[in-house]
Amino acid sequence: MAQLIKIAQLADIHFGAEDEGAIEHAKRIISSEAPDIVTICGDVTQRGKRVEFQKAQSFLTSLEFPILVVPGNHDVPLLNMVSRLKAPFKRYRKFLGGFTDVVSVKGATFLGINSARGWQARGNWAEGSVNLDSLATLLDAHRPSILVAHHPFLQPPGAKLKVETRRGERALRLAAAHGVKLILTGHVHEPSVFTSPTDSSETPISISCGTLSNRLRQSPPSINIIELSETRVLARAVETSLDAKSMTLIDHRL
Repeated sequence: MAQLIKIAQLADIHFGAEDEGAIEHAKRIISSEAPDIVTICGDVTQRGKRVEFQKAQSFLTSLEFPILVVPGNHDVPLLNMVSRLKAPFKRYRKFLGGFTDVVSVKGATFLGINSARGWQARGNWAEGSVNLDSLATLLDAHRPSILVAHHPFLQPPGAKLKVETRRGERALRLAAAHGVKLILTGHVHEPSVFTSPTDSSETPISISCGTLSNRLRQSPPSINIIELSETRVLARAVETSLDAKSMTLIDHRL
């Protein structure tokens, strides 16, 4: 990664419960920032309906930048239990499968992983889960600098929503051992940054993103703009409003 990389990070658009004004402002901000890549960290739809995926597909194809998308727990059929059990991501793949899980930009590789499940044997099926064997295989094959997932691996500080991602701590350590610099996530509808100790001297920086939906928690609709180089990471949460106020999340020397 010899050059500065600019990333527009979006999450939890929830088409079907989207904030149309926030989405239009997000498009304006993205166009103005001219990122090298746009990452969408899951929950692109609200109930996994066909019409919601069609709106998501139309929005993503309107962006004139490389895009990486991963599914979230809302991107499986909510009411069709048969589909949720047998083929939870069939509709997601039909409409959004063309947006690749691996993108290389300016010498850096972005790797998307699926932390969502159609169903789980636990109280809250919407919680995240990481397949460590699959993650290890992907990390060995692609050697990414940036991971993109829906669920934070650990609880983001200050987030109102409680996060319990299965095998999240071990996934974080695995990512650190493979030299991952950033982990970009959504799910909590709050912009935040945190690091957690690992066995590696290089701990990935985890950055969660706000929402572009009406499903607000503590923060207004926003996206993140991240600048990453060999020596520095600068991340800003930018409100998707007319004045587009921004807040620095981290300005860290690597």
